[in-house]
Amino acid sequence: MYVKGAKSEGLAKAGQWNQFKLTVHGTKASLEMNGKSAWEADGLEGPEEGFFALQAEVRRPLYIVRA
Repeated sequence: MYVKGAKSEGLAKAGQWNQFKLTVHGTKASLEMNGKSAWEADGLEGPEEGFFALQAEVRRPLYIVRA
């Protein structure tokens, strides 16, 4: 998904753990990085069920922790 105006500059902490919160409700979605808003979108289209995937570009190993 591409969100016009989305930005993460200054929100990620290099060399530290970063926290992401993605909220999707109906056709609306928003992303917070380390407690600060990165973007909001409305008017999403697509299937009502299926798989969800994240992609990260990192130089070190990326560890995903399930809560």
